[in-house]
Amino acid sequence: MPQQTVSPNPKRIVVLANFWPFGAILQTLSSSGHPGSGITKFLLGFVFLFSVAFLVSACGEGNQLVDQRNQTQEQVEEQMNGEAYEFVCENNGLGLSIVDVLQATGEHNTFLTLLSQYDPEGFAILSDAELSDKTVWAPTDAAFSEIRSALTSLSDEDIKAILGFHITPPRRTPEGSYPIITPQFLAEEVKLVHQTRTGILTGSDQRVRTSASGAVYTVEEVPISTTAWCTQTGSVFSISRVIMSVPTPSLMERFFNNLIYRLFF
Repeated sequence: MPQQTVSPNPKRIVVLANFWPFGAILQTLSSSGHPGSGITKFLLGFVFLFSVAFLVSACGEGNQLVDQRNQTQEQVEEQMNGEAYEFVCENNGLGLSIVDVLQATGEHNTFLTLLSQYDPEGFAILSDAELSDKTVWAPTDAAFSEIRSALTSLSDEDIKAILGFHITPPRRTPEGSYPIITPQFLAEEVKLVHQTRTGILTGSDQRVRTSASGAVYTVEEVPISTTAWCTQTGSVFSISRVIMSVPTPSLMERFFNNLIYRLFF
């Protein structure tokens, strides 16, 4: 009996050939191999299964990359509008002073100890819930540990000034006071200039600057931690470094600042 020859299905080869780079392999096998041999069929089947597995894997990785990009974009948007920052404010901070909040965190004891020692009047103000209408950028205990040796070489007035850089009075407009400072407020305003206790007490008008740039919020270029707290009338932010110095405004800047204050407040 004459031996029958079985030709490969042309439609199947055309379909498989569309899966680059395996199309070229299939066309080579179908044209140069022995059409009726089991080896050719085996190779065709192997290449087909490998092609399908490759495409499934590629699609899965592509979807994963898209999901990651979407997730990253959502995180960036949250961080840019302040939602990635947690603002702890139970019962609107009723009855809480700034000292109460800082003591509760357990990470700002050095700031409180130094403030009570070098600025007892400021400590008393921050201990009163009704007078705590300030924003405090409180360095952590770890931040003070890094400058312990530097503090020993400073005068009492220098240390008091450094502590005062971290206390800012409420922002005001001709219409009255702003709401308390929150992470969302920092994000919406992007860049702000805040008076400091030191600038007011010494007449130097030294001010600190906050910035919300993408996912990072800073005060005087020091990163602000992602958890903040409200008091009855103010707010507390935690920072990882101590602000050691703040630029003194020029005479021209001080003149215009005082003029604006006298005209509109």
